[in-house]
Formats: sequence, structure tokens, C-alpha cells
Amino acid sequence: VTVAASAVPPSAAAEFWSGLLAGAVQKTVKELALHPLDTAKARLQAPVAAGWTGGARRAVLGELFKSPYDGLAPALISGAPAASAFFAVKD
Repeated sequence: VTVAASAVPPSAAAEFWSGLLAGAVQKTVKELALHPLDTAKARLQAPVAAGWTGGARRAVLGELFKSPYDGLAPALISGAPAASAFFAVKD
């Protein structure tokens, strides 16, 4: 009697390691896609010496999307391990 490969459940270790990898990949892709938008939002909300028109002034001067990936490394360093651990132990 032959057993189909899909009928054999994966081992706990394989599920754990695949969860770690899935979490790290998920967080990395998410940060790469959404970090520029978060950076622009933070720059619009940041107060400047000019008063409440600071966000509009930054948009007009082109500073809004300047260096959109500033701060990406800390977000990945802190977020990828947490997402990996979550995915590894969620089931």
C-alpha cells in the first residue's frame, strides 16, 4: 500500500522552521512595501517651526518622499524576529 505524500503530516520541527521562515519573509515584504508610506505619513504629521502648514510646505518642496527608506533597518531588526516567533508558535 502506498501513501500519498500529502497524507503524511509534517513533523513538528518542519512546521516550526517553516513558520520562522514565513514570518521573516512576511515582515520583510510588508516593510519594504509599506515603509515609504509610513515615512511620508510621519513627515506630514511632524511639527515644524513654520506652524501647521509644515506638512504642505514639505510636500511642495519635495521633501515628503526624500529618502523613503530611512529607518528601515531598525524596523526589520525589531519586527522580523517577532513575526518569525509568532508564525512559528501560532499553531
